[in-house]
Amino acid sequence: MRDPRIDQLARQLVRYSTRIKKGENVLIDAFDVPEEVPIALIREIRAVKAKPFVNIHQSRIAREMGMGATEDQYQTIARLGLEQMKEMHAYIAIRGSHNINELSDVPGQKM
Repeated sequence: MRDPRIDQLARQLVRYSTRIKKGENVLIDAFDVPEEVPIALIREIRAVKAKPFVNIHQSRIAREMGMGATEDQYQTIARLGLEQMKEMHAYIAIRGSHNINELSDVPGQKM
């Protein structure tokens, strides 16, 4: 069953906060949120005839990457992220947390 509050949030973000227009590219970055949230955003973005793009992030996976990532990897990630952002007209980030301490043991210089 769909939660109308999630649909209302998606509508507010798309039609009021970012004022998405027809044909625009919109990047959704979803961090540890229920799948219903990005789905509602995708539907609302499509409803205004814009194009959604989605990145799904999970803290446990980010932790594992961070524990062994190299400087070269981070530079590649940053370069790819920049190229993706250059194609977007709007950016919506939604963040949640299943475990606020998930990344606590990742060294600061790795973050």
